[in-house]
Amino acid sequence: MLTQILESINIGLVTLDAEFRTRYWNKWMQQCTNMDSKLIEGSVIFDFFPNLNNPRFIRRAKSSMKFGEIWQFSQKLHNYLFPIKLTGSDGIALMQQSCSMGPVYGEGNVIEAIYITVTDVTDIVAYERKLMEALHDKDMLMREVHHRVKNNLAVIQSLLRLQLKDIADDKSREYFMDAENRVKSMTMIHEMLHEADDITRLSTSGYVLKLVETLFHNYKVQHHIKLEYDIQHIELDVDTIIPLGLIINELVSNALKYAFPNETEGELRISLKRKGEGNYELIIKDTGAGLPEGFDLNKTKSLGLLIVKSLVNQLQGTLEASSKGGAEFRMVFTDKTVA
Repeated sequence: MLTQILESINIGLVTLDAEFRTRYWNKWMQQCTNMDSKLIEGSVIFDFFPNLNNPRFIRRAKSSMKFGEIWQFSQKLHNYLFPIKLTGSDGIALMQQSCSMGPVYGEGNVIEAIYITVTDVTDIVAYERKLMEALHDKDMLMREVHHRVKNNLAVIQSLLRLQLKDIADDKSREYFMDAENRVKSMTMIHEMLHEADDITRLSTSGYVLKLVETLFHNYKVQHHIKLEYDIQHIELDVDTIIPLGLIINELVSNALKYAFPNETEGELRISLKRKGEGNYELIIKDTGAGLPEGFDLNKTKSLGLLIVKSLVNQLQGTLEASSKGGAEFRMVFTDKTVA
């Protein structure tokens, strides 16, 4: 029964003794190599496959015979050891094979021989190749999408900047500058994703530093505000980092505009750390004037803070505000891919 099974399977099976004589050569191997079992069984395998007579194969074969180790040959090594084009029963060349080797146990659990299996993986390799090509096409498409979105946002940003030049009213100028900074925070994300190895996730450290430095430049902050970072290297999904960037933009902008009037000296601290599995904590704290007396985050009518609260809810997070030695905003949120 066992012999009938081994003769009917579509896997090549060879067994060798300690002297590398062929003890078994199944039907699949006969069909694919055009070598009859009567010809090869009892003969040293090296006579038919001379490349097997090399130290690498012999060392592994003896290790299987002595210690029972199982080996899986790489495609490159397999092509060297078996430099033939196996041909299936339908006459089609099998260009891709997977080869393994291990011990054959007899009575008393004693190793009597080693086996070599040869499996046709042509269809699997072809499927994997098509899958990789599809993934590559998707990657290129997504990079093009990020590139075009970045360009479109850059146009909007430029239009806002041009309009800003014709506005004399300070309050209106502030609105346009805030809008420009919001667009810039998203533009930077798509720009970095376009250039990143992984187009689905982005490192927070590089993005946050670049975003905050841009805000300092846009608000013409001099040396009176000292910036301190404590940002862990965290990679977040694009659907998480876009709202996170907008939140940071709003809170840092508020600090730069209101916390240090008349260029009062102080510090702005930004912290972003992991807080448990899939959860993160963002803290933005300044040592400036603090929040207005009677400030209630739940009753605020500030457009910037209303945007922040909406984005926090989008991230399934929580937001707290306090005013001890300056304003502090503390947010705990979840990466959307983990939630």
